[in-house]
Amino acid sequence: MKPSIRYPLLIGGLLAIPVTFVTIAIVTLSGDPSFAVEPDYYKQAVDWDHFAGQRETNRKLGWKADWSAAPAGNETALTLRLGHADGTPVTGVRATTVAFFNGRSGERQTLTLAEFAPGLYGAPLARVRPGLWELRLSAQAGDQLFTNVARVDIAAAPARR
Repeated sequence: MKPSIRYPLLIGGLLAIPVTFVTIAIVTLSGDPSFAVEPDYYKQAVDWDHFAGQRETNRKLGWKADWSAAPAGNETALTLRLGHADGTPVTGVRATTVAFFNGRSGERQTLTLAEFAPGLYGAPLARVRPGLWELRLSAQAGDQLFTNVARVDIAAAPARR
């Protein structure tokens, strides 16, 4: 092979190597459910003052959110205990939560929680993987909005015999 052809081919081959690796990385990561970009990330950054104001509202309300999870057939029963600082239950709220397993943040579930006892709200959580879950609560009572982000360790369902 002539040197006049060999060197351009060598340079082209060397340039093709990183392009190949980047293409493989993009294809691999775009199909990986454990890799996800936070939805509306830019909007959240722009609305930082609103977020900080909501934290202050949460503090003034003084509500406490305690989560629990228990296996229920093929699903997991997710339960929220919502109470005032003095322990009295918060009733009559419209509550929703966005739930996702930390290892699969691209697979989010939006749940509407139903009140089944004073201050107790619940919903079934499908496709449960054992481990750490993030639960993002939004509870509306009249014109009052309470938000909370919690990390809950959900255990594996007991093995069937």
